[in-house]
Amino acid sequence: MARKKSKKVNIFFVILMIAILGYFYYKFDASQSLQTKDDPIEILNTKTFSDDIVVEKESLISKPAWYKEINTEYPKGDIVGVAEIEQIVKEKANQFWCLNDEEKLTEAQAKKKADKSIYECSLEIKYSYTFSKKLFTHKLALYGSGGAHGIYSTETYTYDTLGNKLALGDLAINKDNYKKAISDKLKIGFAEYQKNNPDSNLDTALEEITSEINIDSLPYIATKDGLVFLFNETNGLSNRDGEVEIKIPNSELIGIIKSEFLN
Repeated sequence: MARKKSKKVNIFFVILMIAILGYFYYKFDASQSLQTKDDPIEILNTKTFSDDIVVEKESLISKPAWYKEINTEYPKGDIVGVAEIEQIVKEKANQFWCLNDEEKLTEAQAKKKADKSIYECSLEIKYSYTFSKKLFTHKLALYGSGGAHGIYSTETYTYDTLGNKLALGDLAINKDNYKKAISDKLKIGFAEYQKNNPDSNLDTALEEITSEINIDSLPYIATKDGLVFLFNETNGLSNRDGEVEIKIPNSELIGIIKSEFLN
């Protein structure tokens, strides 16, 4: 009788030990699975940044030739995308050319030209930065003079918290229909803009500007409230329109943009 009782006790302890070992193995395996998970979205959700991030700017004015002045700004600090944006700005400065560069006129020859503005030029690149807790957006505004018309363009570069550069399609839930969804929202946004700005001179090319085929080429800024798309003469507006911002709020991006990017 005592032997049977002892045997039952041993079996109980064996089962108990198996249960305890199984529990700890489950916890260890789950921990390992989390650590080795390579889904950037999961990792992104575990990384946070403060709201008061400050990005310093480096400014440089140079005159590589008597007729040309280059004034650039680019970011400094330890924030995602900084090194790449700095390189982009410097490349644009190095590639900037004037008519004098091509014709190789002497200063005396250029001064004899009837329209001096054609032969005196400048490039200015202004830098700004936006952070939305999940996304970092670097904006470059380029202004250039020289030639019959000046140049103006806006470029934006968006990164996640790990430093991965993201196109608009990378934010989308469904890569097959996000362009139409964004296009429709922008058309509504422009209609509202014109309603609130009756004196605006937006030309008739809006249908083409906001068409699906152009969506991926539009500069955009990720803000805490939504995505802000930037329009100017670079992407279809006339130069007299200036820059027009069309915001699509987060509430209207539900089902279009991944939830982890909507605050």
